[in-house]
Amino acid sequence: MKKILSSILIITCINCVLGQEKDTSYVGKWITEPNANGMINLINLNGDGSGIAGPGFYKNGKIELSRFMKSDLQDWKIEKDTLTLITKPIPRGNNREPKSMTLIYIILEKEKDKFTAYYSDPEMDKMMEEAGEKVEPIKLEFKKTE
Repeated sequence: MKKILSSILIITCINCVLGQEKDTSYVGKWITEPNANGMINLINLNGDGSGIAGPGFYKNGKIELSRFMKSDLQDWKIEKDTLTLITKPIPRGNNREPKSMTLIYIILEKEKDKFTAYYSDPEMDKMMEEAGEKVEPIKLEFKKTE
């Protein structure tokens, strides 16, 4: 009996870990309204965990991401009310190892084709705090475009 219960527990745990799927309601392209400078934020999430995120702008009716600030994602996930984006390693100069960034969106409100969230870049927030700067969360409203 113990072996059967142990087997069921192990299979259940393996299925929970391997069988986790992305929240498909977040799959797709999300953008913010342009700010006063015409800049937008874009997040494009794919079902396999990949995607792209970064600031951009409209040019000739199309969205163009800033070449130097766009990030390719190696993984994204939703846990509780938090969307976490993990970038592919980014080169940081000749003598430094490439490093991934983690971007966090704390979701305040989610509807069918839009969500509102506070944005945070933990490393940037830490650097600003160490420099004596006040860190305030940035509230963004994303709308699905596809």
